[in-house]
Amino acid sequence: MNKFAKALALVGLAASSPAISGTACPPHQPGAPYPWEVQGQFSGDQWAEVELDLDVKGKATGCRVLKSNMSSEDNFWVCGAMQVQGQYDPVMKDGVAVPGTIKSKTVMMGMRHREANAAARKRWFREHPAERWDCYPE
Repeated sequence: MNKFAKALALVGLAASSPAISGTACPPHQPGAPYPWEVQGQFSGDQWAEVELDLDVKGKATGCRVLKSNMSSEDNFWVCGAMQVQGQYDPVMKDGVAVPGTIKSKTVMMGMRHREANAAARKRWFREHPAERWDCYPE
């Protein structure tokens, strides 16, 4: 197959791809749940309730674990991740951002929870055939 034919075949495949030819994917906020996500706690889930100190910009400056079913080492890493990677709205008082404290909970899904979400995802796509898989990465 000559170079022109290969290029034409690739362009044809790309143009017929639903990712390119379909409508734009709906926006998704990182950390927000997908529409099929199974709520609640499952056996095997690990969780931590934390208290975060925030500056006026919403950046976490301190973290304390209030309750958890994780090891103390995992609690350390959870607090570190929530301080470094977390994005929080600042605490507001009378319409002005002020330093303050918020409470948050994080859950690391166990195997049963992941399996329930995988089944719910498949069911959701069967019930919504117009939705594209490529708009909802795993």
